[in-house]
This record gives sequence, C-alpha cells and structure tokens, in this order.
Amino acid sequence: MYSCEGTIDSLDAENGVVTLLVDSTSSNAQDLGLVAGSMCSFDLSAWTMRESLTDYSVGDTIGVWFSELTTDDGTYRAWCAQPI
Repeated sequence: MYSCEGTIDSLDAENGVVTLLVDSTSSNAQDLGLVAGSMCSFDLSAWTMRESLTDYSVGDTIGVWFSELTTDDGTYRAWCAQPI
C-alpha cells in the first residue's frame, strides 16, 4: 500500500479522477517517483464511497491510498481518499 497527501489541482468526480500537487508521501511511494512538489493523478473509480468526491473541491488537502497499478494513461489506481 502507498499513500500521499496533497492539494487537489483538478477533480473529475463523475469519473473518479483526482490530480494532486503532492505535499508528502509514504517512503515506498517515493520509490515510485512521487515526491513533494510533483503532480500525480489517481483513479478512484473503484472506491466504494467515490460519491464522496463531490464533497471535495480544488484547493482542498486530501490523503490518498493507492497501489502501484496504473490505468492505461498512467493514473494510479486508488481505493480511498479522505480530507486532511
């Protein structure tokens, strides 16, 4: 499991995709190249509570838990997000 925290740069709640400006990551996520100051997109479409994404806005700070698996466009597959 990997995790990161960051500020929402863009949000597509309908498709479950969020892009973060990364503030911090778990040490193993750094091995994937995610570091503070980088941008990263996450696909939360498999999240059972993805309707909660409608509660978030650009500029909010959230935490995301994800796997090393990506979609065809390089978006990390994630399964949970929550406000920080």
